[in-house]
Amino acid sequence: MVGRDLPTLEGFVRAMAAAAPNAEGVEVYGPADAPQSLVRGRRRKRFLVRADRNVDVQGFLAAWRARIKPLPR
Repeated sequence: MVGRDLPTLEGFVRAMAAAAPNAEGVEVYGPADAPQSLVRGRRRKRFLVRADRNVDVQGFLAAWRARIKPLPR
């Protein structure tokens, strides 16, 4: 996630973490600062998703994204 305003970004990524679906075989870590947390005046955060081989990660991410409305610009 990327944003110019740190408090807004922090609030959004916390809400995003809370909205992560509970799925068997999937663990979500974060939010954390990206390795380069400030690029061109924009702050960056990231999540790490660890999943078993038999998990549809794309389906998990689609379900997670659907829970977050509206996505900020």
